[in-house]
Amino acid sequence: MKRVLLIEDDENTLLGLEKLLEYEGFEVIGTSTGNQGLELLDHEEVQVVVCDYCLPDLNGLEVCQAVKDRGQSPRVLLVTAYSNPELLQKAEEIGVERVFSKPIDLDELLKTLKRTPSATEITAEVESVTN
Repeated sequence: MKRVLLIEDDENTLLGLEKLLEYEGFEVIGTSTGNQGLELLDHEEVQVVVCDYCLPDLNGLEVCQAVKDRGQSPRVLLVTAYSNPELLQKAEEIGVERVFSKPIDLDELLKTLKRTPSATEITAEVESVTN
């Protein structure tokens, strides 16, 4: 099963996305602050981080940079209502795979998430290469 860390400070958006993603077969860990999300990454293995840009403690780019700086390998997606060329350039420099503008195109989000291999698929691929 694919595990997604969802970092979103708007409670209604967080709950709605959690329910949608769980319905679509993802295991979702949701939190409302960047620092809580980074703490969860210390203890949880996820394949994707979906992070809002505007959070109460850190901005989404700071969270995405911290994920990359830790050497962790989840794919990182950013969601923002404040899309501009400077933000998009910085996101690309950090290694954010995709930036979604709000309101989120849920079909596009699901397509992107479904292209992510699960932990089981990754383990099977590694074993096939090493055996």
